[in-house]
Amino acid sequence: MADFSSLTPAAQEAILNGPSMTPPDGVTPNFNDPTSHNTAARVVLSVCLAISSIFFLIRVYGAWFVVKPRLSDYVFIPTFILFVAFMTILYKEVDYGYFVHLWDIQMRDLPPIVYLYNCSISLYAVTLMMIKVTILLEWLHIFVPTGTRNYFFWIAHALLWINVLFYSAAIIALNLTCIPHEKYWNRLLPGRCISDRPLDIASAVVNFLVDFCILVLPQRVIWNLNIPSKKRIGVSAVFSIGVIAVATAGYRTVFTIHQEESADITWDYSLVGLLLAVEITCGIVVFCLPVAPKALSATRLPNIYSRVTSLASQSLLKGSYNVAGFSWLRSKPKVQYNNGRDCVEDVSFDPLEQYATLGSETGLNKNWGTNSNEHPWNTHNSPPMTHATSPQNGAWSVQQDPFHHESKLQYDIHNSKKFEFVV
Repeated sequence: MADFSSLTPAAQEAILNGPSMTPPDGVTPNFNDPTSHNTAARVVLSVCLAISSIFFLIRVYGAWFVVKPRLSDYVFIPTFILFVAFMTILYKEVDYGYFVHLWDIQMRDLPPIVYLYNCSISLYAVTLMMIKVTILLEWLHIFVPTGTRNYFFWIAHALLWINVLFYSAAIIALNLTCIPHEKYWNRLLPGRCISDRPLDIASAVVNFLVDFCILVLPQRVIWNLNIPSKKRIGVSAVFSIGVIAVATAGYRTVFTIHQEESADITWDYSLVGLLLAVEITCGIVVFCLPVAPKALSATRLPNIYSRVTSLASQSLLKGSYNVAGFSWLRSKPKVQYNNGRDCVEDVSFDPLEQYATLGSETGLNKNWGTNSNEHPWNTHNSPPMTHATSPQNGAWSVQQDPFHHESKLQYDIHNSKKFEFVV
């Protein structure tokens, strides 16, 4: 093929009109109506785009209108834009057919298909790199107090930089496999190419390992939290949604290794492209889900939160604040003591950050003295629980409520009236 330009016009036309790959024995190429699964591909892509868009809107609303945006939120915006561009290319590939064998495509029709593959792989690598950066930045914000340099801090930073450096190198290497670059999607041009199979396998393996580490990293901290087991399981489940991404990455790794010698790139990439879409969608959900309850509760959607609002109002009238076991689905609670005046006018905190400050990792104990320096929320990166000045001779304690299975931080003011925060 290197001397394609030296062939006679008739020979060139015969090659261009022929199959892009020699079919297996007994198989006749079908250029006019090849077997495909375009409908299934559209369904998968549409579901991924719908789910990711919903969670994107929830995250943006929660970050800019409910709580303050963080660094991860600013990185997430361009990440989602890249994801939409990636999905647009995958939709465009439907025009050429999903799960169409290479021998059912004429050689003249192959270059634009492979060109789309090249663009989508490059966009995928950048998007996946950035979504992992946003997740790791969020994990650092939630689980590592400001100024702390513990094992979580160093592992998260190591994963972050491994992710950035590897995918940056992989993108460069992918686009240098052929010289000139155009030969990557048009193998009839003069030039030279090297196999990109080793890069595919290395990318799949590294991606799986990083995904797995991101999944298990928060679990040790979560299971050391000083909260009831029921809530610990719930928090762990929120951070375990990424198991779908890990499973997808694992399957893609196995598939890539087993298909190492396959030349049927159009059929192979159809499956890989859908797996990539599912994987990034899971990453978006993992990043957005922790903020979703607070963001949704702030929208006051009647069909979703009418019952929750009713239960919250009833609990407030009784002097407690527990909503069907989910005491962190709330905003701006008020606390009273002594003369009944509102002591706290504005309390807002991220529930998962709150839980993170209650574990043994922060050194928070169940008994505190009267010294103001031993205030239980005097930890790095702790959300402010009150804007009022506490009396000098009070004492903090933890009360376990066996009925609601929740902890309450109580401040006893001169052994008289108490006010509490439900944890």
